[in-house]
Amino acid sequence: MTSSPNHATLHSQELDERKSLAFSWFMGIINVDDLFACAVCHSRVDTEHPLHCPECSKLFCGGCLRQWYSSRNATQRCPCCQRALGSEQFIYCRVYQEVNEMIDRLPSKLDELIRLINQPLRVCAHHGKELLLFCEPCRECLCVKCLFGDPHRAHLEQVSELEEARQKFQAIIDSEKNFLAERLSTLSKMSKRLESNEHDMVEENDRIVENVNWATEQIVEKLRDGLHDRMRQHVEPVKAIAQQQYAEVEDVMQRAVELNKEETCATVMMETFELADVIRKMHSEPLPQAQVPNMEFVNPITPPFVELSFLIRDFSQKIFLLRRTLSEEQSIEGFTFRLKGHQDLDENGNEVIKLSLVVVDGYDVHDVKVICYPKQGTTVEPLVRLMDLKLNEDNTVLEFSDFVSMEGFLTEVTDVLNLRIKFRLWATYYHKCVHKDWYIGRLSGVEMKPKMEGRTRY
Repeated sequence: MTSSPNHATLHSQELDERKSLAFSWFMGIINVDDLFACAVCHSRVDTEHPLHCPECSKLFCGGCLRQWYSSRNATQRCPCCQRALGSEQFIYCRVYQEVNEMIDRLPSKLDELIRLINQPLRVCAHHGKELLLFCEPCRECLCVKCLFGDPHRAHLEQVSELEEARQKFQAIIDSEKNFLAERLSTLSKMSKRLESNEHDMVEENDRIVENVNWATEQIVEKLRDGLHDRMRQHVEPVKAIAQQQYAEVEDVMQRAVELNKEETCATVMMETFELADVIRKMHSEPLPQAQVPNMEFVNPITPPFVELSFLIRDFSQKIFLLRRTLSEEQSIEGFTFRLKGHQDLDENGNEVIKLSLVVVDGYDVHDVKVICYPKQGTTVEPLVRLMDLKLNEDNTVLEFSDFVSMEGFLTEVTDVLNLRIKFRLWATYYHKCVHKDWYIGRLSGVEMKPKMEGRTRY
């Protein structure tokens, strides 16, 4: 093993550089110029004759202090604390001289500090010797004493000086530059190709979104046209008649008030007779009838609601005595449903009355918006619930604390439950087509399950 001729020189140069950096850092932290600034000129105090005030201990250059007192002969005061002091009463600052001497000696003391800082990198942790060798099998830097210990003793032929080992591995790195450049070029091309793919995907997605928006706008426009047509056909004529009759009645009432204020004469008599005749004719004139509007608008995006109607007689008796299914089965689009009522316990352990929709035949449908409508003529609002309809399970659609709270759904006098339920089994016509294939398969005797992609809110 040959020694490296430049090792000592390189180490010395590195030590000097680090020593200079450490000294600059130390001087920046201490900031001697600010610490020992003259209170008059604000520069660093003159090293030849530094003085300080015996009262406030502020530092002054000897020359600055003499100039201060010479310009103020009538006032003998300290420039800082304004105490009555003559220039001869200021004291020579020996401490400043000692600190300056210590700072001057600091660079010579930094050699030892730098070596201590570098010890974990340059010195063996086991033997305290400088790390000069490298064991390739163990991938460790060694000192001379490390060669005689396990496991390096068995690797003597593969131990080399640090500089020699560094040059060897540097040569390996240099030999792989072509491979690295080629790999970098390949990755760069792949990155550009991926960016191009990303751009194409965004453009295609934007094109589809634009088409969907255009189609949606057309559908919305068509729905608005249908709304206007229906209003012109069913609402506006009745509304016009009602407004005309309202104006006529209002005019008659106004004329009646005015006639009551007039004195009786032939003209007033005739006007009164004619007004009474108009009112008699109004009795035979029919009022305009506001018909229930047709709300079945054509919607090509989402399928219409399906509806179940349940009329359960002797509801409370069946709940108390039978505790079983209440309704007959109802079939819609291949699904079979049944309404079940029973008493159960809520989360707090209190007895409640539950109405559940059981899917007797069909499959699980997730995230269904179920709307429960009370009987007609009541002020109770429809109850909306988002839930899963699972096959052969009690899917609770309504829950009441007692029979009194069922107002709007249960007529207590006749003990009749009147419940109408609306919900969508499919979120889109695509889901309905999938369901249609399933239903046709069932009717053909083929066992299959609809493949609904994900959980879609209805």
